[in-house]
Amino acid sequence: MNNKFFKTISVTLVLILFLIPTQNVFASIHDNNINSILILTPYNKTSFDESLLSTLKSYISSNLPNSVFFEDSISYALNESVDLKDFDLIICLDSNRLQCIENNYSNLFNDTPVIIGLTEEKKFNLPENFGGYYMNYDFAKYMDFLLKIHPNLKKVNLLIGSNFKSSTIFKSINSYISKNPKDIKFNFITTGEEDKITPLLCEKDTITIVYDSLLSNNWGKYLTSGSSYSTIRAISRKTTNEVYGGYREFITRFNIGGYNYDATVLAKAISDTAVSIINNTLSIKDVGYRNVSFDKEFIINTYMNDRYNLPTDLPDTSYIKIGAGETLIESSDSNKRNIIFSAIIIFSMFILFIYVHNKIRLRDKEKLDLMKNNFIANLSHELRNPLNIIISTIQLFDLYLKQNKIVLKDPNINNKFEYLKNNSNRLLKLVNNVIDITKIDAGFFSISKDNYDIVSVVENLTLSTVPYAEYKDITLIFDTNIEELYCLFDKDNIERVILNLLSNALKFTPANGNIFVTLTYNHKDLSISVRDTGVGIPKEKQKFIFDRFSQLDTDKYSKGQGSGIGLALIKSVIELHNGHIEVNSSPGVGSEFIVVLPIYKVKSLTEQNESSSDSIQKTNLEYSDIF
Repeated sequence: MNNKFFKTISVTLVLILFLIPTQNVFASIHDNNINSILILTPYNKTSFDESLLSTLKSYISSNLPNSVFFEDSISYALNESVDLKDFDLIICLDSNRLQCIENNYSNLFNDTPVIIGLTEEKKFNLPENFGGYYMNYDFAKYMDFLLKIHPNLKKVNLLIGSNFKSSTIFKSINSYISKNPKDIKFNFITTGEEDKITPLLCEKDTITIVYDSLLSNNWGKYLTSGSSYSTIRAISRKTTNEVYGGYREFITRFNIGGYNYDATVLAKAISDTAVSIINNTLSIKDVGYRNVSFDKEFIINTYMNDRYNLPTDLPDTSYIKIGAGETLIESSDSNKRNIIFSAIIIFSMFILFIYVHNKIRLRDKEKLDLMKNNFIANLSHELRNPLNIIISTIQLFDLYLKQNKIVLKDPNINNKFEYLKNNSNRLLKLVNNVIDITKIDAGFFSISKDNYDIVSVVENLTLSTVPYAEYKDITLIFDTNIEELYCLFDKDNIERVILNLLSNALKFTPANGNIFVTLTYNHKDLSISVRDTGVGIPKEKQKFIFDRFSQLDTDKYSKGQGSGIGLALIKSVIELHNGHIEVNSSPGVGSEFIVVLPIYKVKSLTEQNESSSDSIQKTNLEYSDIF
């Protein structure tokens, strides 16, 4: 064998080692009905990288539902070899990996289009089949803006995560610090201890810029990982000094504002190009390499502006009102008509559903069974599909609102739009539950088990519930006696069980109450406990709560009663897993639901690929009848 052969083998092995998998994917990229997309991300992702990735997948999935994402790297499932040339598209979000695939493109990827999405401008000669976008983070411009507001500024606290120093944002910050034209002291804060962070936040002539998610753990001693919303809320409550967001995700109603560096803008540009390329309406050669810019570079919360008596003579290009009760954009009459028309359609469909449902309940059992079968076949097409179209339209409208592409003249329209969105999700949840409970009764419902880490699944769902709990001033606590447990179960349906129990706990727990989620493993069974300090359930009614269409008589702390289907459905799902559910409750004390699942060990463990957008959508859908 000659040197050329050894060289080819070496290059291939180097690339495979460079793309070590972080997520195993078992969908076949040879399926002609599936769009296989390889997404290459940084090894150490920051919260900005995570936001960019989840938003990008959400946008693409909404337009290309049959897409399968191979995140970070190429997976070799068991002994099955994956041909690198069979990918429909490559999306590269990291300059280091871009260099790698650029050097080895012809050997490994054939003619696969490559879309670039970088958070810095990389200078290079654009190869054939490469094109994309970049954004630049200009910390010097950010500081110029902040110094206009705080001319006596002496210190800047920068709250960062463990992976932040590898980001392009850090490079821009470090470049400014090295020059430091104003002789300002910069503190990089990475510790999670409250007693160390709080004094730094409260120093005179000091501001804080938040770049990563940190929040109080309810015991008040430590600051731990959490959502951007919770982080800003926790930090702002610990100081009277001004708090800013490092980029768009960290700009909330609890801080003054910040740099409008938005991952969704880059994600939208990449996803639009990806959809067009896969649909053969655009060639990658026509894309080029372009900068993604923002109409408004900085955002100021007008409520905070008034509170801190900030200057009002900022340039229009750097000032956007996001105060409570205000609207960023104006609306056309046509958009109002579309909202009203969608509301009428949804209401009519709901009335139709109630009518059909009541007619079914009036029939005898033999006719009821027959109608259930027809109900399953027809309801999905007649109700769910049109409803999904309406919800997709609402999501698109919401996106246009956030991107300032639509104008709303009447501030009340914004509130009505939120009512429309919430009630659409409530109706979809109701339709899905009725369809599934009917499938169970007819014997058509089945579960699909695979290997997952059930501890991680329950913990992630609990964390996704934190913003809803905080909105109602409820403390949510998660605890487990095991850090990891892989076993066989239907992930989607177990998620549905946990979300339903958390939703009920949120509904019936008053402000300043507590919800405890506890996992206990005894080497045979796993117990998942959801305990609250809510209104409780009377003893005589506890035996009926898992029956079809049963409801409690109290809605003291809940805005909606629900359909009475949820607990009946999750009981059936748990029994299909050979498990059972128990309830312990006392009026005025609270309720505890305990799910007991047998744990089946498996020989080979396979970590499954999951869409963040799917998890977010399921959470929003389940909690749609709370707010």
